[in-house]
Amino acid sequence: MTRFSTKNLDTFEINEVTVEPLILPIVNILNSVDGVYTAASCQGHFLDGHISEPYVAYYSSMDVAKSIEMFIRTEELALPWYQLIVFDKQYDPFFSIRVNEKALSSKYISPMGNLLPSLAKRFIEKKIWESLTEDAMCFQKLPNIIESHLR
Repeated sequence: MTRFSTKNLDTFEINEVTVEPLILPIVNILNSVDGVYTAASCQGHFLDGHISEPYVAYYSSMDVAKSIEMFIRTEELALPWYQLIVFDKQYDPFFSIRVNEKALSSKYISPMGNLLPSLAKRFIEKKIWESLTEDAMCFQKLPNIIESHLR
């Protein structure tokens, strides 16, 4: 389940939607934190020789986002995560943690060289999804880290 914003943190509507299975653990961990509302997510895909980056977009306070930023900078995660701040249509800020698409391309596409596209696609998606599963285990620490930072 993910959560969608209608206007701001005081007027959230919560809707059930389908979340891709490999990003779902990270979505659920973020949603378990008080004041965090996920808005969109993707587990990443390899299409036409291009990797779409896994990501989770969410609303939270700046203090929570700072804690998440410190976590992704200091944890030894399998994938190269980074965070963006963006503004929605009502000019409310929200955040997005993403996996660096260029780093994924150089790590997974370049070594594929002469593999048939269908084999390369399966291999690359498998590697990304294995890394997402590994990172989800690290993200389990995040709620406690956020709570300790906010004290």
